[in-house]
Amino acid sequence: MATLIADSGGTKTDWVYIHEAQQIKVKTAGLHPFYMDSAAMQQTIEATLLPVLARLPSPAAIFFYGAGCSSQEKKQQLTKALAACFPEAHIEVEHDMLGAARALWGHRQGIAAILGTGANVCLYDGQAITDNPPSLGFWLGDEGSGAYLGREWVKLYLHGALPGALQEAFRMQYALRLDDVLQAAYHSAHPNRYFAQFVPFLKEYCTDEYVGTFLRHAFDLFFERYLCKIKDYYLYPVAFTGSIAFHFQELLRASAQSFDVQVVRIEQSPLPGLLKYHEMV
Repeated sequence: MATLIADSGGTKTDWVYIHEAQQIKVKTAGLHPFYMDSAAMQQTIEATLLPVLARLPSPAAIFFYGAGCSSQEKKQQLTKALAACFPEAHIEVEHDMLGAARALWGHRQGIAAILGTGANVCLYDGQAITDNPPSLGFWLGDEGSGAYLGREWVKLYLHGALPGALQEAFRMQYALRLDDVLQAAYHSAHPNRYFAQFVPFLKEYCTDEYVGTFLRHAFDLFFERYLCKIKDYYLYPVAFTGSIAFHFQELLRASAQSFDVQVVRIEQSPLPGLLKYHEMV
């Protein structure tokens, strides 16, 4: 039986197709129901995933974990798109937070956190999420995420508030125009992806004192506004997944220590853990 497992964030979707001993990994754009309707998601799947799987047995089961899939309405949007592309498959759509919890903790208890394009955190009892402070999304929250970091950095740049050398280095690398930023922020379909694209600059200059302080402040806000809202958070081990957590883990661990948070694991992707959870490895 062929199986398809997906982890979808604000920027990209990682798919793993499994059939007997064969595994095929595919990356497509993120399928986020807050930014795309079912038709747009179906179009993305048809254009980027189906051609790769065209000559393979169709999956009998699909397990999709996606950002924004927190309500039945949003889950149904994904289910509709997937069913149009894989009409014979059994389809389960869940929130990416549950996917992260299953990937990081399996059937054990702990706090699972996501720091990628977006940000989220939950307390997981080994079966279900028992506490999940709201992250409020890109425009109102997501502190510590890639989209938040990019947005706040671009704001500083546009105000001319960065130290001279960083201001010039950023200008030379991206040559941003105010009109283009405003267009992307208020009229593009995926403003979160747009702002997350500037994170590589922060990674390049993360040893700079100003950049390090900027990043630490963002991570401090993540702990203060989300993770530390979980009752007795300091009693539970914490595991992270996501590109921001992985690439800035030294600064993230330093911030966690200041909040008495015990970080025991940081994974770039939840997919290996999800394969194990669904007994695909």
